[in-house]
Amino acid sequence: MNKTVVEDAMDFKELFPEVITKQEVKQSEDYIIVEQDGHVLHFPKSSLTKRELYLLQMTPSLEDASSVDSQNPWYRYLVEGRGRLPQSHSAVQFIFIEHQFTLSEELKDFLSPLVINVETIMTINQTQSVMILNQDNFFNATELLTDILPTIENDFNTRLRCYFGNSWTHLQAVDWKELYEEEYKLFTLFLSHKAEQHYCRFPKMALWALANQSPMPSIKAKCLQHILDTSDTSAIIKALWQEQGNLAKTAKALFIHRNSLQYKLDKFTQSSGLNLKILDDLAYAYLISMDT
Repeated sequence: MNKTVVEDAMDFKELFPEVITKQEVKQSEDYIIVEQDGHVLHFPKSSLTKRELYLLQMTPSLEDASSVDSQNPWYRYLVEGRGRLPQSHSAVQFIFIEHQFTLSEELKDFLSPLVINVETIMTINQTQSVMILNQDNFFNATELLTDILPTIENDFNTRLRCYFGNSWTHLQAVDWKELYEEEYKLFTLFLSHKAEQHYCRFPKMALWALANQSPMPSIKAKCLQHILDTSDTSAIIKALWQEQGNLAKTAKALFIHRNSLQYKLDKFTQSSGLNLKILDDLAYAYLISMDT
């Protein structure tokens, strides 16, 4: 037998005794507001644990519906699965931003010219947004934003957390939605467990997902594709790992000049987004290449 709306509300009441049931939505930063089969539920933020707060924020809510970019063609394509890819690029990066309040237009206007290759800043919900970067001509937005994040927070009197997705290349239209969905899933899962992290790069989140057995098949397949695209990349990754990232020892083990190794590493970074001279990147590449 199907449950009635009242019974659904009662289930929530048992799990969250402080929940308030109202038919009218009163906008307030003190509540997470969720619609359950036409029933409006107000969850006081002060009564929620960090994990409960993030899980509820992942639930479609009435407040979210009023703040998302429903008219943004990127939102329609990536989130709702409607329409066509608004603009095709062969390289893209998603930067997810967690914020206390809906991201202001003033802050968006500040970020757009600062990060010169921004395609759009899309509102996902009242506390989450994503910057979509055209990386056909690579720009190191990760380095820039991590450097100035404290200044932005101070100037705009807000607290932000930035989670930098990978810089993906050689994309087909179908790749965009798959990679967006998995990186957003990775972002929300990581955020729910590591909320104290002010910012985080993709390889660290990907390693965390592997350790916690959270499958990200599209992400893994795309990274593996770049590893397998050249015949010697797997051997380089293995040697680098065995030599603990020491370039001189790795070049000697591979019987190549150090400059040649440096060139190959730079080319791999350009194609895959993974910098094998950084331990997190190397560890992730090594672990997924073990499956080949």
